[in-house]
Amino acid sequence: MDYHVARNGEQLGQFTAEEIRHGLFDGKFQPTDLAWKDGQADWQPLSALFGQITPPSRVKSPPATQVPLSSTVAPDYHSPTNGMAIAALVMGIVSIFTFGLCGIGSIVTIILGHMALTRVRQSGGSLGGKGMAVAGLVMGYASIALAIIGILASLALPTFTRIQERGNVTKSISNVRQLNTACRIYASDHNGKLPSDLQELVTSSVLDQDHFDKLLRCPLSTEYPGYDYFGAGVEDSAPGETVIFLSKADVRGKRIVGQLDGSTALGLPSGSTAPASSPAPVPAR
Repeated sequence: MDYHVARNGEQLGQFTAEEIRHGLFDGKFQPTDLAWKDGQADWQPLSALFGQITPPSRVKSPPATQVPLSSTVAPDYHSPTNGMAIAALVMGIVSIFTFGLCGIGSIVTIILGHMALTRVRQSGGSLGGKGMAVAGLVMGYASIALAIIGILASLALPTFTRIQERGNVTKSISNVRQLNTACRIYASDHNGKLPSDLQELVTSSVLDQDHFDKLLRCPLSTEYPGYDYFGAGVEDSAPGETVIFLSKADVRGKRIVGQLDGSTALGLPSGSTAPASSPAPVPAR
């Protein structure tokens, strides 16, 4: 059975045992050259396979075909797989599904992957596992990227929530101001009295129905939409701080408050009621 003979990662060709002994004798082969044949677990030096060399009979050896070792050497499954490459692959799989185990798993994966690749390269083809090491490295770096994205998202979410919250507060304040202005316009046409019910703003043509419905939709909450109206029976000559509107929903314990003088802000604590001087609330539609 022929042997594959290699030197410095390049295959010299396939030779019989007799040809190898002859080559060792005349200097064509070196004792440190590696040889492999079917059935061997690994590549071994010629000195280990053939021991003390005696001059053999002269055999004309065929010209060696210079082919890269990787193209004719036995498949990877004949070479043992580097254990670090296996570990890098396993850690990479774990890290990719756990966002890098707080970064530690990703770092360990990357270190193992680089060490495995180095050993595979230095083995001259006697160790396999390059693909596993590369896969582990890819997943290690990917898990770090996912962890960074997760951290940035967690930091940005509160900011986004605050911005959205401020937008809803601004919109709600605008709604109350427009309703307050409509009530004052109504009062100017009804002897200074505010409407007893907000629906009168529509029946008196101060607001059209579509616009009125939009103003009543408080953006602070879908669970408690709308505003409580306290203007029934109030005249426009009442104190300016008289509470006319109060949002049903709150933001961090505070509600949108609309006063008779047009002042509107987020301020009255949730659970508070209109001043005692104000009439009982008449719920908006």
